[in-house]
Amino acid sequence: MKEYEVIIVGGGIHGAGVLQAAVAAGHSALLIEKRALASGTSSRSSKLIHGGLRYLESGQFSLVRESLRERAIHLRIAPELVELKSFFIPVYSDTRRRPWQLKVGLALYALLGGFSRGTGFGSIPKRDWSGLDGLETRNLDAVIRYYDAQTDDAALTRAVVESARSLGGEIAMPATFVGASLREEGVEVTFDQDGSRVSCRARVLVNAAGPWATQVARAVTPSIPVPAVDLVQGTHIVLPMHVTSGTRFVLLAFLFGEHLGTSPAALAAEVLGLLVLALGVRILSGSELVTGTPPPPATGPDAAAPAHSRQRG
Repeated sequence: MKEYEVIIVGGGIHGAGVLQAAVAAGHSALLIEKRALASGTSSRSSKLIHGGLRYLESGQFSLVRESLRERAIHLRIAPELVELKSFFIPVYSDTRRRPWQLKVGLALYALLGGFSRGTGFGSIPKRDWSGLDGLETRNLDAVIRYYDAQTDDAALTRAVVESARSLGGEIAMPATFVGASLREEGVEVTFDQDGSRVSCRARVLVNAAGPWATQVARAVTPSIPVPAVDLVQGTHIVLPMHVTSGTRFVLLAFLFGEHLGTSPAALAAEVLGLLVLALGVRILSGSELVTGTPPPPATGPDAAAPAHSRQRG
């Protein structure tokens, strides 16, 4: 029976990260994945490696600092998978937060990020507003640009696993976790692969099964306490189209939790509004959608940051 120091169940980004961290630290490790890498929630994210701007208002400064530090690391070590994008915050005459308030928040954001790449921000001159696709300029007081990072979440997960494999990590996929028995010397794990039942031992078993974590935990004997797990549901709308141009606008309601309403109709309208702003489209009539041209290049320390790419999810 083969032995490992660490066995991980779940091939999402968390399982991939644990596998890489384990083998990088010199431990033998095996990852068990039922279907394919990032086949669950890790391929259905917002596609952003964001710096946690929205957490400033709730005073979660350590979380923002950590998010910005991790984003900077991703930008440095995986530039082919994680890249900066421009985001724009339109401020209208009836917007509760004024431009100076947003700039103070963004200055704090930059400070928490150590003024690293991608923490710069600034106002878009009024003469350039017409170049921002889909932007309603009536009663518009200011447009503020900041940066966040975009990624292909599934590709990022696969890259982390490949890095782990290059360091000696192993993967069983597709393989179905059957159960685990806790013993004095560690844990014995059983899984099915290619029509055969496989057993192996490990010192540590890591449950990284995401929404299926409770199901995996209940397959462990003797039974262990299984905490209640609340599944967090997000909404991402996928369209069968390739967006080659457009501008990313950010609703303050999205950044700071100012919901338009709580009824299904109001929430649906909010989601549609976010979709339209994210894609940089104008709703003309019925289902007719027109995308515009890219905005002018960024200026300043982040001028090299690309402003547009394909939006997925």
